[in-house]
Amino acid sequence: KMQLLSLSLSLSCSLTIVLALVGLVQCQSIDPGRAEKFFHEGHALHSRANSHADAAAFEEAIINYKQALDSMGGQHAATQYYLGTCQLDSGKFEEGVKNVAAALKAEPDTFGPEAFQRLTAGQQSVDMICREASEQPPSSADDRLVRQEPRALVTAWDDVFDRGFLPTLTAAATALQREQHKENAPRTLWFPAEDILKVGRKFEEPNERVQAMKEHPLHVAVYHLYKLLSQTEDSKPGDSWRGCELWVRRQVLGAGVTTHFDLDIGSKRRQKIERAPWRSSITYLPSVSSKDSQQFAAGAASFLPGPTFVLDQVHPSSEPPSVADFVWPRAGRFAVFDGKLAHGVLPCDEKRIRQAELDPNSIRFTMLVNWWTEVPAAPECSLVSSSVQEVLRRAVADVELKEGALSSSMLLVRREGEEEGGVEEAMRCESKLGGVLKSAAAVPCPESPPPATSSGLQRVYFS
Repeated sequence: KMQLLSLSLSLSCSLTIVLALVGLVQCQSIDPGRAEKFFHEGHALHSRANSHADAAAFEEAIINYKQALDSMGGQHAATQYYLGTCQLDSGKFEEGVKNVAAALKAEPDTFGPEAFQRLTAGQQSVDMICREASEQPPSSADDRLVRQEPRALVTAWDDVFDRGFLPTLTAAATALQREQHKENAPRTLWFPAEDILKVGRKFEEPNERVQAMKEHPLHVAVYHLYKLLSQTEDSKPGDSWRGCELWVRRQVLGAGVTTHFDLDIGSKRRQKIERAPWRSSITYLPSVSSKDSQQFAAGAASFLPGPTFVLDQVHPSSEPPSVADFVWPRAGRFAVFDGKLAHGVLPCDEKRIRQAELDPNSIRFTMLVNWWTEVPAAPECSLVSSSVQEVLRRAVADVELKEGALSSSMLLVRREGEEEGGVEEAMRCESKLGGVLKSAAAVPCPESPPPATSSGLQRVYFS
């Protein structure tokens, strides 16, 4: 018995020593100073990545966050949360959800409601991922023979801006993107209808045209979109049109946008009133770093991955959609749809980016304009301040306005319609579209438009 007790004590002491040594090693591996250095470096890179849509900066930020977490022994909720949000922002949705969820579980009282909203959005992003179908999804072509064709959800045009003006618009939009990411900056900008029309009248005067484009590039852009919509029956701005809400989005191709409704955010937050715009619209801009901009400059039709999709789900309905129109990005393309419709963007993973033979640093660059019959609430949507206006002026000051931009017929309208064919070849993946669909359904692959659909538009039915 004494021998057994002695052996037991010996083993117990040995185990205690081992545990102490492990604890000592863990304590020695925790280096707050080193962790702080990596965290701040990661945070700076993360901010740059978001404001510049810089894929390389996202990767470096993730590496720094991971090193900061390792320096804290692998357990530090705040660092793990920021690592997760960086992964979500860069399109690494599953890894991001895992880290954000772990951080919130470890210290739920440390984080506010916004953190839990990020987790929910991340989980929706996981449901956005387009996964390879286990077998060839059935074509929806047969359905077209028996269904009454619904009205198109999206109207799209190509080459809406003269190539002489597009560099000016792109420079202004790039400057605005960086302003949007500054602390306490409004989410969106408000352009009253009377201001848009006032700048438009100035633009129409030949001797004031250049000055209008240099001083108010975004007003000029919206004015031309207004002129375009005025030619339509369904989307012609009437007497009730009050103005436009505008913002821009530069993002890496893998990010996508979860299915959502455009709403007056301020009214929703404070008055619990959900108001949708009369029309929503998107203009695809070229990216300096992408092949798309080079092809666009050469006049070739070119596309980027990650189509916008618009569903027949009308706010505030929660009924699953039955139809979707997919629109592929192309520099100079303009698409408009009913502001009450749910919509989003299919993310394009690294594999599909490689398949599309794109530079990994390519970005998706868009100017979003919502057309309102009521003025959205401030400060979320605010008038263009004098300081922002000056930033925009400086951004376009040195951009050359080529001869074509001086023409009042700057809108080169070519309306695109839906074309038949190419359905089976294009629909080889499945997605829940952010959880809107109860089960994964066949959707077009995000890396390129349907082979037989030169317009880059495609209709899909969900059973």
